[in-house]
Amino acid sequence: GMTYLTQRRPIKTTGVDCEIRAGEYELNERANYENAKKIWLPMAENGDPKAQNYVGEIYEKGLGVNPDYGLAAQWYQKAADQGYKAAQINLGQLYERGQGVAYSMEQALAWYRKAASIEGKALKFVSYDYSDERIADMEKRLADSEAQAAIQASRIRFLAQRLDQSETREQRAMQQLVAQKQKLEDDRLALDAQKQALQEQQDAVQALRKELKQHLLAQEDTAQKAQQLETLRAQLAQSEQEMTKLNAQFSEQQRLLSERELALKQKDLKLAELAASKQQLQAELSETQEQLVAMVTTQPATAAGPEAQAAPIIEMIEPPLVATRSAESNVFVTRSAVDQRTIIGQVKSGHPLLEVMVNDQSVSFDDKGMFQHRVPLTRSITDVQVVAIDTMGQRADLSFKLKLDYAAEADFYAKQEAAQAKVKAIAVPDVDFGNYHALVIGNSQYQFLPKLNSTIADADAMENVLTERYGFKVTKLIDATRYDILSALNTLRGELTEDDNLLIYYAGHGELDQVNNRGHWLPIDAEETSTANWISNIAITDILNAMSVRKVLVVADSCYSGAMTRSTLARLDAGRSPEAWENWLKLVAEKRSRLSFSSGGLAPVLDGGGGQHSIFAKALLDALQANRTVIEGRQLHAQVAQAVSYAAQAAQFEQTPQYAPIRFAGHESGDFLFVPK
Repeated sequence: GMTYLTQRRPIKTTGVDCEIRAGEYELNERANYENAKKIWLPMAENGDPKAQNYVGEIYEKGLGVNPDYGLAAQWYQKAADQGYKAAQINLGQLYERGQGVAYSMEQALAWYRKAASIEGKALKFVSYDYSDERIADMEKRLADSEAQAAIQASRIRFLAQRLDQSETREQRAMQQLVAQKQKLEDDRLALDAQKQALQEQQDAVQALRKELKQHLLAQEDTAQKAQQLETLRAQLAQSEQEMTKLNAQFSEQQRLLSERELALKQKDLKLAELAASKQQLQAELSETQEQLVAMVTTQPATAAGPEAQAAPIIEMIEPPLVATRSAESNVFVTRSAVDQRTIIGQVKSGHPLLEVMVNDQSVSFDDKGMFQHRVPLTRSITDVQVVAIDTMGQRADLSFKLKLDYAAEADFYAKQEAAQAKVKAIAVPDVDFGNYHALVIGNSQYQFLPKLNSTIADADAMENVLTERYGFKVTKLIDATRYDILSALNTLRGELTEDDNLLIYYAGHGELDQVNNRGHWLPIDAEETSTANWISNIAITDILNAMSVRKVLVVADSCYSGAMTRSTLARLDAGRSPEAWENWLKLVAEKRSRLSFSSGGLAPVLDGGGGQHSIFAKALLDALQANRTVIEGRQLHAQVAQAVSYAAQAAQFEQTPQYAPIRFAGHESGDFLFVPK
C-alpha cells in the first residue's frame, strides 16, 4: 500500500494522451487510465466542458474502463450544450452510428452544423453514403417531425391541464371525504358513550331485580315487605321504561351510523373512480411523450418490411431495376469489354422462400432474401429473368435486358475530356491558405511480403504534381520501415505550425485486424504473422491529433485503408456566386480539419490497372493535373471516385474510394484545399 516517488523520467507520447492522463504516469501501470478519469471527473462534474469531453472519450474508447457509449453520450451532451466543438463532433458521430443514443442522422447533422459554426441555406452537410436527394428527404422529414412535435407538445400541454384540473377536483373531494370521515368517527365515539350508559342502566336494573327477589323471599308476609315490594316494582317499571327509551335511542343511532357508513362507501367508490381517471390520463400523457421522443430521436421508417408483403417482391440492387411494365425501361447498358455481369438482388416475402432462379438456373440466397449471380454476356442483348417462389406457392418474376454498348468506354472518356476542356483558369481569391507540406511514402520491396509493382512510380508522380502544380514542400520516403515513417511524422509534428497544411500520401500494403476491426499500414519490415512492425490507424490518428497544423489530409492507397473513419462534411451548393465562393473559401481555410482520402473501404484494392500506376493513383494524378482552380478535397474525391469505380468495374472488381473526417484526430470542420500555382 505504499507509493514511492522516483526521479522524473521523460517519455514520448501524444498530446491528447498526455492531457487525458493529466500528465501523470506510473512506472508499473503505464496504461492506467482509471487514474486519469479520477483526475478529470471532478472537473467535469463542476461543468468544465473540456474535462467533460475527455471523460466522454475515456468511456467511448474504453480507456481503463469498459466501453460505455451511453455514459460517453451523456458527457458529450454536457460539453456540447456549452458549445465545445470537439464534443459536438463526437456526439454527432454517436448519433450517426446509433451508439449510446438512438440512431438519428437528423440529430447528427444538427450537431455537425453547430460544430462547424456555419449558417445559411446554401450550405449542406453530406455523408459519403447519402445523395443530395436523400439529404433533402431527411431535412424534409426533420421539418415534418418538428411540426408534429409542436402538435404533440400542444397535446401534452392540454393533457397536463386536464390532469391538473382532475387533481384539483380530486383534492377537493378528498378534503370533503376526510371531513366526513372525521364527523362519522365523532358520531361513533358518541354512540359508544351511549352504549356504555345503556350498559350501566342494564346493570342497575339487574341489581334491582336481584334485590327485589331477595325482599320478596324475606319480607313477603308483612305489610312493610309489601310496601317495599311495591316501591321496588315501581322503581323496576321506571327503570324498564328508561331502558326501553335508551334502546329506542340506540336503534336510531345505529340506523344513522349505517346510513353514514353507506355514504362513506359511496364516497370511497367515487374517490377510486377519480384515481382511475387520473391514472388513465397519466398513461395517455406518458404514451404521448414517448411518441414525441421517438419522433424526434429516431428516423421514421420509409418502407414496409417483408412481413407486410402477401406475395414475394423482387428488387434488383445491381443493376438498379424495379418491376415495371415497360420493356424499354428495364434495359441496362454495359461496356462491350465485359463478358459477364454480376447481378445482385433481394426477394422480400411474407413467407419463407422456397427457390430463386435466374434464367432457369437455381441460385442460393440468404435469410434476408439476398442473392447474386453472374450472367454471361454472349450477345449484344442478353435477356435476364428472375423468378422467386415461396413456401405458399406464390410466385414473382422480374425480367430485364443487359445491352452491350460498344461506344460506352469511348463516350465516357470523351465526356471526361470535354468536361476538363470547359474548365477555365480563374484568379485565386485573396485568402490566407497557409503553407503546404507533404510526406509521400511509396513501399515496394517488402522483406517478408509480396512486392508491389506501381507504388514507387505512384510516389514519384505524386511528388512531381504536388511540387510543380501546387507548390508543396515534399518529403519523400521510398521503401520505408516503421521507424522511418514514425520518425518522419514526429519530425513534421515538431516543425510545422498553425500556418501550415500537411498532406500524407501512403502507397503500400495494408491489413485489417479482424478482431479489433482496425486498419494498419505495413512498412517494408512488416511480417504477415506478427504485428510488431505494423502501424495502426490509431497510432497515426494520435500523431495527427498532437500536430498543431491547420489542416491534414491522409491519402492512403492500400488495402483496408477505409478503416480510419466515416462521417459527415460541410459543403457549398453548386451554382454558387463568386462572392459566396470566396467567402466560403475564407471560412474553410481558417478551420482545423483532419481528413482521410482512401482508395477503398474495408476491402482489398487493385495494385495496377492504370498503366504504370494503380487505378486510384492514376485517377488522382489526372484530376490534380487537370485542375485549374482552387478545389476542395470533397470535390477531388467525387472526380476520382467516378473514374476509379469505372476502371475497377472493367476489371471485374469492386473498389470505392472514401473521403471523411478522421475520428479522435482533432477534426473540427472545413475541408482540405488544393491551390494551384
